[in-house]
Amino acid sequence: MAAAAAQSSKLPESPIYRAVFFLLVLLCVALWFYFREGKYAPVATADNNTDKQKKSKKPSGAADEESGATTAPDDFDDDDTDAGTEVHAAVAYDKDVNSPDYVKFKWNYLAVYSLVMLSDWLQGSYIYGITFCVLPLSKPHTAKCLSSSALYRNYNFSLDQIAVLFVVGFLSSAIFGTFVGSIADKVGRMRMCLAFCLIYGISCFTKYFPNYVILLFGRLTGGIATSLLFSVFEAWMVSEHFSRGFPASLLSDIFSWSTFLNSSVAIGSGVIADWVAGIWGPVGPFGVAILVLGVCAIMIGGSWKENYGEQKSDDKPLNPGEKSTWQVILQAVDFIRNDFQVLSIGTMQSFFEGAMYTFVFLWSPVVEKISEADPANKRGVPYGTIFAAFMVSIMLGSIIFRALLTRLAWNHEQIIRLAFAIGAWSLFVPVITNDELLIFLAFNAFEFSCGLYFPSIGTLRSKFIPEETRATVMNVFRIPLNLIVVIFLFNTKALSSSVLFSLCSTLITLSYFFATKLNTSGGAQQQQGAAIEMH
Repeated sequence: MAAAAAQSSKLPESPIYRAVFFLLVLLCVALWFYFREGKYAPVATADNNTDKQKKSKKPSGAADEESGATTAPDDFDDDDTDAGTEVHAAVAYDKDVNSPDYVKFKWNYLAVYSLVMLSDWLQGSYIYGITFCVLPLSKPHTAKCLSSSALYRNYNFSLDQIAVLFVVGFLSSAIFGTFVGSIADKVGRMRMCLAFCLIYGISCFTKYFPNYVILLFGRLTGGIATSLLFSVFEAWMVSEHFSRGFPASLLSDIFSWSTFLNSSVAIGSGVIADWVAGIWGPVGPFGVAILVLGVCAIMIGGSWKENYGEQKSDDKPLNPGEKSTWQVILQAVDFIRNDFQVLSIGTMQSFFEGAMYTFVFLWSPVVEKISEADPANKRGVPYGTIFAAFMVSIMLGSIIFRALLTRLAWNHEQIIRLAFAIGAWSLFVPVITNDELLIFLAFNAFEFSCGLYFPSIGTLRSKFIPEETRATVMNVFRIPLNLIVVIFLFNTKALSSSVLFSLCSTLITLSYFFATKLNTSGGAQQQQGAAIEMH
């Protein structure tokens, strides 16, 4: 296997990948500068429209109670009124997004979020063979993407044993995630963020032991930590955002930055993991991850305050112990069952992210197959460059997400439908063609759709999911997501890549269908945010 890797590293690489990567970087820098924060502001929001409707009900020439200004008379030009309203909305947004309190809150959360994602990416670099190819970004010519784990291969485990370790992680997240979500809503989101740092640190520590049972326990704790990672941090942030009186429209700003920074961290983690592994071996990145998690715990404990699913005005849990964990879960399930909007969001998330995680295991074999299509002209595959291009594409998606909100005044439902349309199309391209350039462009288009998707789905969750069971509901959504990935992993050998890509494309198409059913006029959290802003 090592000989095969060495032989592959000597093969000439296709110039397509590096050319596309550099074009994507240039495009990302140009668009980031053009749409940089503060240059353009949203011209319309749900809150702005509501204020506009309220003002339109005042009699002509009536004085505004707050400002003392008078409303326009009936014969005033409607277009001018709209333009003036949009200008005032833009000015108001710019004032909110640049307010010292909001800026401090945003970057405090984003600093913690970036570090926890760094700890996750550092582990992925040596757990998954698919991301093992990311490691040598500093020496991309030495990369070799294999179908197993770099760390587990170093411990001489078989492919079947490694597959079991992967499945245990996903099943752990599916089974225990719901319970930890309900616990977070009861005992506090900040406490569970600290628990995440501890549990993930334990998972990292188990990687130092070449014992299969200990590694299984590590995957078990890793699955639990993953459920916490993708629920309690967001739940804490959204609740704290509204409790501080920030407008709901600013959540999109935080979610778009989260997506952008996550992709940046992913690229950097490859370089860090490669450098550390060169010094301390395959377990080195896990030690760094433990240190990063320790820093996160200190930052959370020192700068975050607690919030709960059910609260009273004194920031204490409402009737602690009155509801059992199982009752909280049943309440969340019942809410999903009776609210089609929330059910639609959960279905969209499960289907799209199920296809996304499956794509992680599919893209590398497809690229390898294309590079080996002509035995007389075999080419090496620059895995590090490909992965970096994927991350830049996600960053591009997050930039365009902000542009669609600010320049075109799209709502999140429209943006997520665009993401699903692009995602479904792009994953169907490998089914109909074997052209190297088209497939690589399609894969980057899919990653671009992920950049549109993540800030959109985050904002929609904050809009429709009720505060009292937010973390629980978010983890219920992850049950079918993890089951989809497990089912696909079990059938990667039985089904061809074309069939798997077709299934993934179909799942995203179904997500598009549910996105068309969302009600754009309201949501549980939007009403809650409006009520908080009024106070």
